[in-house]
Order: sequence, then C-alpha cells, then structure tokens
Amino acid sequence: MYDSSFGRLNIRRCGGLDSREIESVILNASTHSSRIKFIHLCSGALGMRFGFLALLCASLIVCSCAKKKPAEATHIGVTMRRFAIEPEVIRVKQGENVVLDVSSKDVQHGFGVEQLGINEPIQPGKPAHITLDTSKKGEFDVACSIICGPGHNDMTAKIVVE
Repeated sequence: MYDSSFGRLNIRRCGGLDSREIESVILNASTHSSRIKFIHLCSGALGMRFGFLALLCASLIVCSCAKKKPAEATHIGVTMRRFAIEPEVIRVKQGENVVLDVSSKDVQHGFGVEQLGINEPIQPGKPAHITLDTSKKGEFDVACSIICGPGHNDMTAKIVVE
C-alpha cells in the first residue's frame, strides 16, 4: 500500500498466484476532494509495471493542474494626509487583482469604503495593504473614517471599477 498527499495505491491478490488488482486513487492536491480512480487488472510483473506507470502518469496530471499561479496583484499607492487622499480617483478593471498600499504622512487616519466593507486604520509609518474587491463595477466613495482635525470631512476620494 502506497500513501501520500497526492494519492493511495492498494494492491491485493485476486485469484491465481500472479493475478493482482491494483486500485489507484488520486486526490486533487488543491481541493483534496476531487478523485480520479483507476482499477487495473494485472497479470505478473508486466501488469504491475503498467499499474505503477498509470499511477505515476495520473500523479503528474494532478500535480500539474494544482500548480496554477494566482494572478499577480497590481499594487496602487494611496497617501492620506491632512486633509486629502491621493490619488483622488483610483481606477481599476473589474476582476483585476488589486492591493491598495495605503500610508499616512502625518497623523492616524482611517481608510473607509462603506460599500466595500473596508474600514482600516492607517498609522503613520505603517502602511496598510488592503485587497480590493473588484468583482462589481461601479463608483465607491472613500473617506477618512477617523476624525483627524477640522478638515476631516474634506478627506474624500473615489474608487472606480470599470
């Protein structure tokens, strides 16, 4: 019996001295749920070699499918300062993998986008990396969510998902 994170091989005797049934079960490495099952009826050493070869091929197929790299993220720098957010308009494409690198030049601010469920405190000298949900097209209002002085209400921007 062979076991690994990719699959399991059971060998058992079925009948005569040289007859064996080889059952190979391969688990999808990314989800651990999809199964590919092979049952080989083998006779003698040649059949055993065929069974191991089939298992090896199936393992390679599963491994190659599981190694898809996620799309690289586009990083967009956003700066918050009394009393502005720069850039004022952030344009992205729908479905694009976007990370906003938000920093503060002076005091603590809050990066708030109510429609996207974002409310992140931004500390001076400690940039926050916010993954942006670009699944829906539209315009989303950005505002400072932590009161930072008399011009706090002027700290607005817009995210546009095209």
